[in-house]
Amino acid sequence: MMRPHDGLLGPLHVLYLVHALPPAECNGAPLDAYEHAKSAGARGWKTAVVNADPSVTDWRHVRESSVPDEWFTRFAVPVTRSGPEPAEARSSDSAATKFFRTLLARIEPDLVHVFDEVDLPRDWPELVAEAGIPVVRPLGSGDEPVEQMDARYREVVTVHPRVMQGRDWRRLRSRDG
Repeated sequence: MMRPHDGLLGPLHVLYLVHALPPAECNGAPLDAYEHAKSAGARGWKTAVVNADPSVTDWRHVRESSVPDEWFTRFAVPVTRSGPEPAEARSSDSAATKFFRTLLARIEPDLVHVFDEVDLPRDWPELVAEAGIPVVRPLGSGDEPVEQMDARYREVVTVHPRVMQGRDWRRLRSRDG
């Protein structure tokens, strides 16, 4: 949720979605997401990245980890192969949906930055929007200055105030039992 600090927004909570992270892939979207998350975490923002990992084969075994000097939390989830038809959307009681709703309630992101949705459930950005959280798509390369990224994120959070507050997060958690 937005955190006022002397009339300004305080440290943001940002969740990134990307199909992979270094060292598995060290170019394109994975490298950009990694650089953004590392820079945001270094600024003191609560930062997490969800990425698909072929070594994680079950939603009960999602791997949460932190690497020293990265300043963000990694969540490795099973690879999800989505079909081309929107009719193949996930059910609300799927393990992937339950995991993601629980994660949103746990980290309470101010915004979710989707670098790509390859190998991740395609309905996750819609779940984010339903929770009243702004969704940001790629803004530029990982070389973008942190100050510019900060300004863009804060603009999004200011323009799209959080719908869910306190009690509403508990309600989101309880939807999945």
